[in-house]
Amino acid sequence: MAFIFLILFSSLAFAGLCSPHEIYVREQWIESYTKTDSTNVRAHTRKAHCRELTRFNYYKDSTAQTFKKIKTNIKKWKPDEKKVVDEYLAKLPQWLKNYRLGEELRGDVGGNAHNPAAGIPLTRTLIVFDKFFEAPNKLAVLIHEVGHLTILDLSNEEMAGFAKSSGWIIDRKKNIKIPPKTLIIPDSSESVSEDYANHIELYYSNPTLLKKLNPASFSFIKGIIKKREPK
Repeated sequence: MAFIFLILFSSLAFAGLCSPHEIYVREQWIESYTKTDSTNVRAHTRKAHCRELTRFNYYKDSTAQTFKKIKTNIKKWKPDEKKVVDEYLAKLPQWLKNYRLGEELRGDVGGNAHNPAAGIPLTRTLIVFDKFFEAPNKLAVLIHEVGHLTILDLSNEEMAGFAKSSGWIIDRKKNIKIPPKTLIIPDSSESVSEDYANHIELYYSNPTLLKKLNPASFSFIKGIIKKREPK
């Protein structure tokens, strides 16, 4: 299970221009203020922009973010928990390691008692829940969640190509999104984003099964990964 994030053909297209080492900062209203050097700054609108991340795997015990679709209580990290997460982050495929995390947060539950983790693409946030530490497939969980973070790196053509290869029927004019008839994992029907992250996860955990279930989407995901793997 993972955070459901609808991205296909949305107003968040600008965020796709950010590199794997940047996060997308929304447009926001800035009230007037005075700098430390006594310079007065008028109230203004700060345009949406990409901000570079200077650290990898940034563990935090609190956050200024407001989560709309995740009900969780953020709590402090324990040293042994960080070690477990670091151990599995180190095992990620190299192209996924290239995606810097803006925040790594520790939550209790994610709205679903069985949810081990969540990934938030816009802020490149990873939230690890209690169930993660009981999960037998910790690496697959992190591949899935970091896979969510990579979705903003896809071009519109790549996103549309993936959706088509997976079997989605999409009509933007009529606001129709019909999931594939054959789902590689049941919750792939929730959104194209969830289906994409499931493909990334299954590509590494059971590529034979993915290829059997959908040869077209297997080949498409393989191509996406190949373009991003270190030369």
